[in-house]
Amino acid sequence: MTTIVERAGVGCVIAEVMVVAVCRRKNVVILCALLVAFTGCSGGRRMQPTAQSSPSPGAARVANPQFAALPGARAIFGEHAGWAYQIELPVRWNGTLVMYIHGSHAGEPELSVEPPPIRSYLIRQGYAWAASSFDHNGVIPTLIPGIAADQTAALWDLFSQDIGRPRRTYVIGASMGGGAAVISAERYSDRYDGALALCPIAGVAPTYDSDSNYLVAAAYAAGVTQGEFDRTSLHTLLDTKIPSALSDPSTRARFEAIWVAMTGGNRPFATQGLHLREAALGGLSELEVQAGLIDNTHRMYALHGAAGISDDAFNKRAIRISPGPNRRAIPQSEEISGDIRVPVITLSATGDGLVPISEAQFIRRKVEARGKGQLLVQRSVQSPEHCGFVESELETSFEALVSWVERGIKPAGEDLLATDLTGIGARFTDVARLGSPAAAALPGARDRRDLNAHVTLDGKPFESGLLVAVVVRDGLVTQCNYENTLPAPDGQLHWTLAGDSEITGCGVPGADVQLMTYIGNAFMLSPQHAQWPSSAETMQLNVAFKSGSPAERLTLFHGQVVNASGARPAPRGVIDAFIGNTRCGRTSVPPTGFLAEEFRLYVVGPESVAGCTAGGTVRFRVDGKFVAQSRVNDFSVTNPDDRVDLVVP
Repeated sequence: MTTIVERAGVGCVIAEVMVVAVCRRKNVVILCALLVAFTGCSGGRRMQPTAQSSPSPGAARVANPQFAALPGARAIFGEHAGWAYQIELPVRWNGTLVMYIHGSHAGEPELSVEPPPIRSYLIRQGYAWAASSFDHNGVIPTLIPGIAADQTAALWDLFSQDIGRPRRTYVIGASMGGGAAVISAERYSDRYDGALALCPIAGVAPTYDSDSNYLVAAAYAAGVTQGEFDRTSLHTLLDTKIPSALSDPSTRARFEAIWVAMTGGNRPFATQGLHLREAALGGLSELEVQAGLIDNTHRMYALHGAAGISDDAFNKRAIRISPGPNRRAIPQSEEISGDIRVPVITLSATGDGLVPISEAQFIRRKVEARGKGQLLVQRSVQSPEHCGFVESELETSFEALVSWVERGIKPAGEDLLATDLTGIGARFTDVARLGSPAAAALPGARDRRDLNAHVTLDGKPFESGLLVAVVVRDGLVTQCNYENTLPAPDGQLHWTLAGDSEITGCGVPGADVQLMTYIGNAFMLSPQHAQWPSSAETMQLNVAFKSGSPAERLTLFHGQVVNASGARPAPRGVIDAFIGNTRCGRTSVPPTGFLAEEFRLYVVGPESVAGCTAGGTVRFRVDGKFVAQSRVNDFSVTNPDDRVDLVVP
């Protein structure tokens, strides 16, 4: 499929030739699409967004942007110039607007909008927010931070025209959108007063080169020579020689040490983040090499003695990857220049394997080279996940940005270029992540149990989406797993589960443990189950899901427990869901890094507990006291009303 995009006022024609296939790597299945050519793209700055740009022929369809506003706000949505948008305006608007730029949607069939991750907080505090889908997603692995910045600025124009010019405006972006937020701070100081860049990519070419670190480090550890790399199929190397070599513990340790050094240095959760994203990095490396997007021909790596390897020895033996036409044609308009004009805070996850800390370091160097270092504050959070922040950490950084802009109080940050990064992130981490000493010291930690499971769907290895571990007690269903394990091709998965002393409703000796997935718009519990052990032994479970099996009628509610001012009261207590006088759901906000900082509360139907009626009004109780919020037991997982923040006195 060939697509031509002409962007008025941008001087850019992008020719995209996409070859789609399913590429299998260990622990991941990804959609592969090869971008063949960028042509005719201007490298100049674009200070005026393209209000009339239209989606390319054959582009993804625009998803319905309609959404339900949170209490105390008004939802505004629609389509404009080929992209969808959403705006949420508080009834008591404080006059400040927050623009949100989402991460890459490359390869997705719909142009969809994402709300900011601190949406509820913004509305409670009186901020309006606006977000765009952009008029195309691009194809894997295309990144479009410059276009994202321009079209988000165009939405600011639309907001100002239809609603009124805001008193102040802040831009927040995540991942690719984080890079776009930095670009926005360079281009649109006439619109924005400050930027919060979450897990920001360092630009398009730097991100491709960051992805290649996996391949270069693994090839070196596995003993792949330049000649072997040049004459051997990369697919073969990634499927045979490299995995075989890395199965040796000493070779594996050498590889991990090299990768950690290449991606920023020894830091909290670095190896855990690599483990979480290793399969994806292998697939991206292969894809980007084939597309000619990587260039390390002249790069001099600095390992600082990692694994006992000198920089000279590594640079002599490291494989070199020559760029193709696509790399040379990446438009400069998609890259970060470093010439920021308004205050910027970046927030990175220390163990992020997809956007490692080295990308934040790259941004710092670019900004310093432009003499704008005084406008950049950088922070990190100790987490192994890509963009793995909890909402309170995001809120704290946003509040710091507001205080900097509006009161002139420059916030504290960290030196991410320091030689020793072993302690970074501690100051800005609110919630201890599983695997950290702090999480291991929490009350209830000794009651956690491990679960290994072999999972199939219709007789084949499970490769679907949602898969969680739940405890079923007295008919109630409580989600109890911490890390959201990625499905593996062989179906073998591992979780750590919380006990009842840590998350109310979870494990007690003898309780039933089951897996739950979401197939065909319905929840499905595994017919097989394990019993929660009294001692710290690992549970084993072989699960066989079958399409068309009876679905569980459950309504999933999620949110936070806050007080009237929007702050989180302590302690975080027990959350019950009642229909009439019948308890139909129970959980609590977890004290450590769960799937999110939010609670996940499943409300069952009458088949599980008599009295939990379909369509019944669900009342919520926190620590034994009912709150004002209520919802309907409609057995949905996608209804916007499923988000509910419980406000305690």
